Amino acid sequence: MTSDVTLEEYYAELKMMFQSTGWDLLCEELLNNVQVINNLQSVQDQRDLDYKRGQLAAIGVILNFPDTIQRAELEEAQESLSESTE
Repeated sequence: MTSDVTLEEYYAELKMMFQSTGWDLLCEELLNNVQVINNLQSVQDQRDLDYKRGQLAAIGVILNFPDTIQRAELEEAQESLSESTE
């Protein structure tokens, strides 16, 4: 996040992105990639396996990003609420 954008604007922009056709297409493509990466027949050694694990972890972060942002937004709202009641 850049300093030019408020936290509320940041969350709003991400929500708009998550609702876009482009986001849906990206997620569909990533899920298709998971199918290919999960095929372990081409793994020849530990390095290959670690590489595939890294790919799957990165894809997981992207696919879970909407949920991560939603949780962060809720936590921020709860913190703001508790600060305002103190």
